[in-house]
Amino acid sequence: MDENPKDSGNDGSVRKRVGPKVNSSQEKRVMKWIGRCIRESIGEDAYGALRDGVALIKLYNALCPDMHLEYVKPTTLEDQKQNIELFLDYAQDFEVSAEDLFEVEHLLEGTNIPQVLYGIEAFARHIEICGFVVPPFQ
Repeated sequence: MDENPKDSGNDGSVRKRVGPKVNSSQEKRVMKWIGRCIRESIGEDAYGALRDGVALIKLYNALCPDMHLEYVKPTTLEDQKQNIELFLDYAQDFEVSAEDLFEVEHLLEGTNIPQVLYGIEAFARHIEICGFVVPPFQ
């Protein structure tokens, strides 16, 4: 696997994501929600904004302030993978099933962004059930 975290081929061209079609209204809604939660503008492209795992860790920290996670500065694909895995591991602590979440590769390689979005929504539902304050999706 290429160790360059940028999403480009050797010739500088941008690699096209493959996988299920993303529902653009769901993507916008989830990305705006994440931005509100972490108090940062992260744009509407889930793959571009979430791929390094940093926004996921920031989301976890914003929604679960008593449990602070540290992310790795994403300089390699391995760093990105480590950040995503950390989010997924801790999300499962709130009894979010692996089936409701997503696989690291779904996000890292952009192969199933709809499942990534669904997994983030499932995480939000589960932590709300556990008593954490979760802003509504709008």
